[in-house]
Amino acid sequence: MRFDSYHLAQNFCASGSFLVDLAIENPDPAREVDGAIIQHIVRSPRVTDCLGAAVTPHHYALDFYEAWRVEDGNILNAAGNPAATDRFGFAEEPGQKSGSIRITGKIAFVPDYAILQPPWVTGYQFARDLYARFTVPEGWSDSNAADHIFEVSFTCCCGIRNRITRMVPGPSLP
Repeated sequence: MRFDSYHLAQNFCASGSFLVDLAIENPDPAREVDGAIIQHIVRSPRVTDCLGAAVTPHHYALDFYEAWRVEDGNILNAAGNPAATDRFGFAEEPGQKSGSIRITGKIAFVPDYAILQPPWVTGYQFARDLYARFTVPEGWSDSNAADHIFEVSFTCCCGIRNRITRMVPGPSLP
């Protein structure tokens, strides 16, 4: 699997997005490439008010898995439409706040993996048009996956609106 074309859209007060184009490389054109791309998503917010007291963030913690079907090397969403771009992102953290929000994705292509419903579901808002589940998929290990990390540190207090964004795209995988 290959990751290409990293696009970063920046705004303020913790908003932004990070797009990654996915591609399956097939070293043997005589063999069809089927399976799934699975990604373990963990969103970890640390947010305070302007005096430094912890507050409940608008972008609360998440932990789930999402998947794309791969048929004949084509990357598809749950509806069977081409979907070779992954989007990490979140809207602005409202109010006078400071802190950081980190999304970590552990992503890997799993050959010959069949996405079964259940335990995979569709319609989960944070997986958009992909399959999602909330338990570890059979045979999955985060240690065999590449990292995608999108982290925003922000201060939106007393009229100050600044942000530092860190994006760590995963390496290409065999």
